[in-house]
Amino acid sequence: MNAFKKHLKEKKISIDTFCIEKAKMFEGLFKGYRSKTNLLKKKILPYGWHWLYFNEIFPFDKMGPDGHQKRGSFLPPFKGCKRMFAGSEIKFKKKIIFKDKVKKISQIQKIENKSIENK
Repeated sequence: MNAFKKHLKEKKISIDTFCIEKAKMFEGLFKGYRSKTNLLKKKILPYGWHWLYFNEIFPFDKMGPDGHQKRGSFLPPFKGCKRMFAGSEIKFKKKIIFKDKVKKISQIQKIENKSIENK
């Protein structure tokens, strides 16, 4: 695990502009199902919808077998391991208004081996 210590110090900073078009497409999934209200009428992004943004763009030859970018730059170059998202801490400092430029900072906090024990 010591070989991967350098990945704990690195930060990945992404910036995106929260355009209303993506949110309108997502909102369209809910029309007529549960909500009769227009979630976007206040021009404020509902909490949790931030996952629609910060999509990474990379060439096909940089894609790994799981459809994400190949490991080795931000994520360590593990072999034979599956990618796992264990959680995050999200702080909304203010409401997100459409056309706002927003910054996302990603940092790996811990790297450890996990195994499944058969019982």
